[in-house]
Amino acid sequence: HATAHQISDITRENERIHRFKHEAGTDFMTGLYNRRYGQSKVEKWMHAEVPFVLCFADVDGLKKVNDIFGRNEGNRYIQRVTDAQVKTFHQNEMLCRFGGDAFILFISGYSEEPTRRKMNQALACLPKNGREAAYRMGFSYGVETIKAGDARGIKEIADTADVKMHLQKTGYNRPIYKKTEAIEKLPSFLLRSLSSNKMARGRRMCFK
Repeated sequence: HATAHQISDITRENERIHRFKHEAGTDFMTGLYNRRYGQSKVEKWMHAEVPFVLCFADVDGLKKVNDIFGRNEGNRYIQRVTDAQVKTFHQNEMLCRFGGDAFILFISGYSEEPTRRKMNQALACLPKNGREAAYRMGFSYGVETIKAGDARGIKEIADTADVKMHLQKTGYNRPIYKKTEAIEKLPSFLLRSLSSNKMARGRRMCFK
């Protein structure tokens, strides 16, 4: 009997540790991975030289929704965006809530163009309007490829994706298909320059 009790205690302790690790790496509101878990995972991928795509996404107009309709409505908006992305991405992907209105997606085995098509599918899954057609739902995104042996640091890569997202949001927004292609064709030196100025919004890029 003593042995059975010991096994039971060990099982409960293992379950408690597993639950703690899961909660520590999970965003409470959306159930997605959180920034800490995402950063840990992507650092392992880069160390192992796993090629992947990084996609930085940002909910459109969330601050205005919060200001006008309150944070409960803003949280519902975030959850709608979460549901649309979860519904679209299934395998080889890691979707994280980066904080506030920002999401970051890491996808192994994908290139940029299929990723953009998937993001467009996620946009199509969103309801067109929120709060009885009082505001339009959507999100903007930027995609960047990380190849095996990429010499850039994760912060530089994430900043580049953030710039692409910001360009789409401010000047190349909906409809996004052709305009996103225009962003992706910007010269790399220009993207690096934009990453280093205020447009890169360094407050978001917490990768080291």
